[in-house]
Amino acid sequence: MPHARRFLASTSALFLRIARLDPLASSTSRRFLSKFDSSQLRIQRGREDQMGEKPPVDKLVFGKTMTDHMLTCKWSETEGWGKPLIEPVR
Repeated sequence: MPHARRFLASTSALFLRIARLDPLASSTSRRFLSKFDSSQLRIQRGREDQMGEKPPVDKLVFGKTMTDHMLTCKWSETEGWGKPLIEPVR
């Protein structure tokens, strides 16, 4: 779980940098980007029967090897970022 929190924190920082650099980003978007809170991360683990077979680390290929879980985080212009969730792929 610490790795997931670190990933979310770095992703949040990247979004903030993009918002500051993008002159087309609205002030509303910038305001809500700064409220993304990785400390609210929840992890919902999949059942064993939902998991695929894990390939050896030396056989992992970017864009070809898929994960059993995904990160989701709802966003709206009025509410901003929701709580981030790592959940099984639907």
